[in-house]
Amino acid sequence: MYPSIQAKIWGNIGQVADLLDMVLDSFIKRSVTGGLGSIQAEIMADTAVALTSANVQLVSRKVIGRLCRVGGLF
Repeated sequence: MYPSIQAKIWGNIGQVADLLDMVLDSFIKRSVTGGLGSIQAEIMADTAVALTSANVQLVSRKVIGRLCRVGGLF
């Protein structure tokens, strides 16, 4: 049931470009709070994949942009 919920809910949210910034910020904060390899980070990773499936280019562009800003590239 978990994969179905992920695909139906987060796949639809991934189609709403206006929500992506807020959702990705929340995912990143929650993952950092849990730490690398934590259950929270793994759930956020699974959910991010479902989110991305609806709009691969837009979500990828936003995630890469955030990584570049954090890494000091932009």
